[in-house]
Amino acid sequence: MNRQILKNILSNGLSFITNMALMLALTPYLVDCLGVMAYGFIPLAAIFTSYIGIITESLTISINRNLTKAFQSNNRNELSEIYNTSLITVILVIVLLLLTMIYPINHLQDIITIPSSMVYEVKILFILLITSFLFSLIGAVYSVAMYAKNRVDLMQFNNVLRNIVRCICIFCFFYYDDISLISVGYATLVGSLCSVLFAYFYKIKLISYMKFDIRYFRLDKVQDILKMGGGY
Repeated sequence: MNRQILKNILSNGLSFITNMALMLALTPYLVDCLGVMAYGFIPLAAIFTSYIGIITESLTISINRNLTKAFQSNNRNELSEIYNTSLITVILVIVLLLLTMIYPINHLQDIITIPSSMVYEVKILFILLITSFLFSLIGAVYSVAMYAKNRVDLMQFNNVLRNIVRCICIFCFFYYDDISLISVGYATLVGSLCSVLFAYFYKIKLISYMKFDIRYFRLDKVQDILKMGGGY
């Protein structure tokens, strides 16, 4: 068996075990520190975020497909055009989604039942978790370098890194008496930012010539990406 394939398989299993262990350790800790009622808003915010993921999933798949295809064709100019067009498109989508979230987040207490003493805290939690997810869309564009190079092991390590950083940040915040849903939100955001930086680092290392340059932005590429992503 190819050595890299074996590493990819082992990394998948290790990632699953590690993330499961982190979840099993973190959940009772959060319940004990925050209380059952407050903790319940964390998975609720995650579900809310997953609905946004439904909108962006096909776009992410389309971008990865186009970037991988361009990389395998060894056409650097084509790759630069798709990469920069994809990155700018994702940033614009993020801005658009953030703007559309202003009203529902501002009126969150009208959508779900929130104790009056927790309204502000829950709103900030939702904002931070949604922002964390949207940052991960940028990381998905950078991660195509690992995908194209068949470095699934690095992708799984990045996934584990994000969760470990999140857990460490939560423990640190809570240790210094900042026990709140807002701390959980900030910890999630820090984990996502570390994941994006990791993906960016390996994007440079694996495909060094794939760089940001707005001059490579092509409107026709946007149309192609959105068509393949179900946007049209």
